[in-house]
Amino acid sequence: MFLVMVGFGIIIPVLPFYAENFGASPAELGWLMAVYPVMQLLSASVWRRFSDRIGHRRVMMIGIISLAMPFFLMAISSYTFHNNFISIQKKMLS
Repeated sequence: MFLVMVGFGIIIPVLPFYAENFGASPAELGWLMAVYPVMQLLSASVWRRFSDRIGHRRVMMIGIISLAMPFFLMAISSYTFHNNFISIQKKMLS
């Protein structure tokens, strides 16, 4: 969770510059910023029930591995498309 929060803390300050670069409106930037906490709210209960069923350590390992895989794939990828695709996967898994 620490790495997720550090990554999120690094992205938040530069996200408006990226959004401006891609031509996003302020409303779209607001929606983009609001999606992360909303998805955390919705998925927390699902992960809680899942961890109660199979164990907290297993769920933590699933989370760590699913966070590490996209980082590893981005490190070895040399194409911009692959990096963008992997970053989307990373956001979906974490």
